[in-house]
Amino acid sequence: MMRTRFLQSAVLILLCLSQLALFAQSDPDSLGTSDSTRAASATETASDSTISGQPILPVDTDLDGVPDSLDLCPATQALLPVNAAGCPDTAAMLQTRVLAGLFPPGGTTLKYADPLQLDSVAAVLLYFDSLTAIIYGHTDNIGIDERNLRVSQERADAVQRYLVSRGISEDRIFSIGKGETEPIASNRTRAGRRLNRRIEIQFRSQR
Repeated sequence: MMRTRFLQSAVLILLCLSQLALFAQSDPDSLGTSDSTRAASATETASDSTISGQPILPVDTDLDGVPDSLDLCPATQALLPVNAAGCPDTAAMLQTRVLAGLFPPGGTTLKYADPLQLDSVAAVLLYFDSLTAIIYGHTDNIGIDERNLRVSQERADAVQRYLVSRGISEDRIFSIGKGETEPIASNRTRAGRRLNRRIEIQFRSQR
């Protein structure tokens, strides 16, 4: 009787060992690995592509909107318009700038509501040292013609001083007041008058 029980126990042990061997062959890494360890491993893998639950953004060294992995010009000067390859877009840089809202009605002091508008002009002049800039000041038709002409000149002069403060030589910048003579919108509406109180900046080559 005891011999029979011994044989039965031996068979059960052999079966268990056989099952364990098969399991180890199918998943060798699972032996000795707890559920908590496997969960931690999965968490670490997921964290490779995120930080604090947020996706990792591609590196853009020069902050031009084109990731370094696609940027053929990864050290482009700040505030310059670029093309899809991340290189300076000459055509875009040399376009005439029409800037509205820089001055309050009747005023000649820069509001600096968006200084990047003028800083981007300075960036172009710093990039192309052979360029000059012509600044045209314009007003709406409210008030006396002579006063509007003076105000437009003072506004153009204010923009010139700002660009000089950004490192542009004064002899490369010319300011001209146009008064109310060249509207681009109707002076009958507030929105139109705001558009007419504008600064236009054109680029010209010195060579």
